[in-house]
Amino acid sequence: MLKAVFNGILVVLTLLYPVAIYLGLQTMEPRGIALILLVLFGLRIILGIASKTAPKIAKTTSEHKNRIQPLQLPLIVGTVFIAIVAALNSKISLLFYPVVINSVMLTIFAATLAKPPSMIERLARLTEPDLPAEAIPYTRNVTVIWCLFFIINGSIALYTSLYSTIEVWSLYNGLISYIAMGLLFAIEFIVRMYVKRAHNIHRPSSDIKKTDLKKTDKTKTANRE
Repeated sequence: MLKAVFNGILVVLTLLYPVAIYLGLQTMEPRGIALILLVLFGLRIILGIASKTAPKIAKTTSEHKNRIQPLQLPLIVGTVFIAIVAALNSKISLLFYPVVINSVMLTIFAATLAKPPSMIERLARLTEPDLPAEAIPYTRNVTVIWCLFFIINGSIALYTSLYSTIEVWSLYNGLISYIAMGLLFAIEFIVRMYVKRAHNIHRPSSDIKKTDLKKTDKTKTANRE
């Protein structure tokens, strides 16, 4: 429980990195900020490795023994990038962090489109292993939408890094981008509920098969009697 709370605090602190950078640049060099972020990211990686309950995403839908953790990759790449920033002591490099993270996320999601199952399908199967076949095209489309989001968000982040003031950069990358992400989550949830109702997708296919088998058995029993 304590580990979960501590990890949650670390997640919040790392998500607030634009605010930390904005405030930090007022009083210290980029290297100092990078070192602080490096400690936070390092702790998150250590906790993630040590945790036995870290989310594991199946590499395929059938081979559950062969598992990967692709969503850990942005944190690892981000940590390496921050370490490079600390070595360079470069302000502009520090501002490129959101661009790097969006690029990594785009690569991960796009790779699953080329080599199914898609990322959203993998995530969905964590809570619903027997995902109905009707849901597969939908999860692929949502993965495509997230790829477009990372392209747009990363492009805006790049623009703010190169041409905007630190105030504008902090506002977009520390607030507006998170609001946009939250809106996308909310809209997708609403659409998902609509799609489920429209296609009558309420139960896993295995449950439906079990129910059908029970009905068949009852029918056979009744006929015998």
